[in-house]
Amino acid sequence: MDLKKTLSLCVAILLVAGFSSPAPALEVADPSQQGVWIRTLSPDSSGFAKIADTIRVNVLSLNDIIDTLFVSVVTDTSATVGEARAIEATAGQDQGKNTSGTGKVVFADMQVQADAAAGTRDTFKMKFGVTPGDTSFQSATKLAVAVHANLSAAASTSYVKLTNLLTGFQILPGSSSLAVIPVGDGKKFSMDGKRPTSTAVLDSVRIDTSGLAAGLAGTAATIKTGSKVIVRLHIDVGQVIASGASKARVVLVDTGQSISSSSVIDSNLSYNKVFTDLFAGAILRDTITAAAGQFSNNQRIMPVAFLEDAAGNLSAATANASAPAGFTSGLTYFADSTTPTVTPIVPHPDSTVKRISGALSSSLANVRSSTTGAAGGVTFNGNPLKFKVSENANTVTATFKKGSAAGTDTVLTLAAASFTKNTEVSSAVSLLSNTKAAGKALDLVLTTTDSVGNKATATISGVTLDQTAPSITQQFPTQSGAPKNSANSNKPTINAVTKDPVFRVDEALDSISIRYVEVAANPPGIALQGLSPSNNQLSKVNEDIVATVSTALVDGKQYTLQIVLIDKAKNASITAPDTLTFTSAFNNPTADSFVVAIKSGASHGDSVIAGQQFQLTLTAIDTGLSNKQGSNVLAVTYGGTSRIRADGVASAKFGGLGVTDNGDGTATLDADGWIVGTRSLFFTSTATAENFDVVVEDITTTTVDAVATTVVNFDGAKDSVTVDAAEMAQYKVVAKEGGEAVSGVSGDFTVSVVAADAHGNPSTKTRSIASGTSIALTDSTGLLDTRINASYVLDELLVVFSTNNGDASVPSGPQAIGS
Repeated sequence: MDLKKTLSLCVAILLVAGFSSPAPALEVADPSQQGVWIRTLSPDSSGFAKIADTIRVNVLSLNDIIDTLFVSVVTDTSATVGEARAIEATAGQDQGKNTSGTGKVVFADMQVQADAAAGTRDTFKMKFGVTPGDTSFQSATKLAVAVHANLSAAASTSYVKLTNLLTGFQILPGSSSLAVIPVGDGKKFSMDGKRPTSTAVLDSVRIDTSGLAAGLAGTAATIKTGSKVIVRLHIDVGQVIASGASKARVVLVDTGQSISSSSVIDSNLSYNKVFTDLFAGAILRDTITAAAGQFSNNQRIMPVAFLEDAAGNLSAATANASAPAGFTSGLTYFADSTTPTVTPIVPHPDSTVKRISGALSSSLANVRSSTTGAAGGVTFNGNPLKFKVSENANTVTATFKKGSAAGTDTVLTLAAASFTKNTEVSSAVSLLSNTKAAGKALDLVLTTTDSVGNKATATISGVTLDQTAPSITQQFPTQSGAPKNSANSNKPTINAVTKDPVFRVDEALDSISIRYVEVAANPPGIALQGLSPSNNQLSKVNEDIVATVSTALVDGKQYTLQIVLIDKAKNASITAPDTLTFTSAFNNPTADSFVVAIKSGASHGDSVIAGQQFQLTLTAIDTGLSNKQGSNVLAVTYGGTSRIRADGVASAKFGGLGVTDNGDGTATLDADGWIVGTRSLFFTSTATAENFDVVVEDITTTTVDAVATTVVNFDGAKDSVTVDAAEMAQYKVVAKEGGEAVSGVSGDFTVSVVAADAHGNPSTKTRSIASGTSIALTDSTGLLDTRINASYVLDELLVVFSTNNGDASVPSGPQAIGS
């Protein structure tokens, strides 16, 4: 022993002397074996080291007490250092492997002090890999670890032997902490480098297609979400024992994946089934339900079978094959349990405005260009339904839900071929019943199915489908409505006041473009005026929109006027060209009379029932020009002070834009309510009246010495207006004495009973009769005195009197009203 080794050993002993001193729980080993302990890191106790696994052993010792050691994996712990040395030397390297199939040592490795991971304790780390063909020592053999160590304090040829099975001996004697730690960990394990052979055992592996959908592209079947997948493995039970297998495994793999690698089992497989009883019968069967997402989109899969031994080695044709080889029957199947997704783009489900056009675009003809003035076609892009699907679609539908409304849902089939993976597609949609201006709000359900039938939907609530272009319901100026200039061949003429269009539309708009284009000029003069989305006039429906054209027109020139309308869904329309002459000095017609007429579209004629609106249109005209032209010529610039009255009917109340009712059957009309010489209003009366006139007057009021004098400059009237009673709705009961109504009576008195409508007007009219027929609540004309069918007028009404005062007497039995 040299001095260095002696000092090192002394250092180690001094270090140990500082440890705590629990009572020894283990036997004291021979002193020559003390200071070394063995730990098997892998495999676990009673576990297997299969092909490609590694047996890992750590040998720990007190610092510098070992010069050389041999670590062996052994079948018998009686193996000598000579046997270990012989195996270690066979490979000509530090580590050796027994390939003879006999002997006690399987693996052996030699390490010296310099190989240790040094510290307070030295650690020697050994790894032994199991490779295909290591067939000498099979899984039935229980292996252990033996260590032959040449201690620094001993002769170079002197080796002490330790094994990992020495669990009853201390690492060191005495009172140190190591006195209660065993030398060995007690692990015994197995190793198997031989593959089970599959050739004679596996007959076929397939998917039972009897319950699956028809195949695609000539494949056996298609699997989708919810499909019942039955896997069948046919084996020769009689060959199982000879194969070395203890179980079988079937996996479904993508056809592009290798089946000659152990990694196929470790990959993220869609199906991996182990059959543990190979003696249950010749047919092994398993059934699964394809879950959403289990198979990727249009995946081509193949069932692959392996045998597997107790160590976990996968089968091949030969036991020492370098890689496993899966068995197949050569059948490929389509599988797709990935649910497609539908992503709406227009309209977006979270948008506050969900309005779409029916068409992809609007093509307008005969549009005068805003740059060249030339007439031609113009296409405006719409705001159609747009969405995408996550994979190529087999079918695509858009369903407009009626909800609780009458009728059935409308299912529109869209062009599925256009819907390729993640491609945004715009679709034209149309409902035959949906021609309403501004469209109709419905819930929309978008549905797609993929190639195997997986379905996805997206629901968007409150989608307004607007497939009708906006239109102008009233416009000034027009070629037919503008004043004629007698000094210029009676051409329709506008001036600085009347050039600004005033019009009404049937739905709210996104934008408006007004264009005046000079006629027969090259290049033409062009005046444009637009109303952009921020303009509050665009929200007006059936109200006057006034567009001030800021660009000056040239005196004496003819222009075509066109108005382009684009609604909220981007549907577009344009008015026909109106040819007008601009003359700055042209005097507009002067109002000197009114025309009072029933408003166009009103459901009533000259008569209404009590409480019903009587709708009127007032028009200021120039009578001289009207007589000359044979038709009414509007005084388009009229905006004078005016009033209206229901002659002799104080119960009439007037209403409408710019109308102030005076509470006495008259009303004042403001100047702003006159638009291009016309305005609309209404009146109602709760009292009946016959053949009265409704008169409109232009007035001038002057005040002298606080005395106001009103002069009527001109007027107009609607004559022969009548308000009839409505249907009977109540009885008016009044107690009278001496012909006067009283609240208290004594002695004889009279009771008046009158059948009346809701407003108190006497009426015996009714909307329904015994035959079951009726007058609709929306029908007022059917109750007019001049139109009502006699069967809806009650011939007789009977009442019965009673009293809660015993001293009073009343007529007995039914009494006829009016008798």
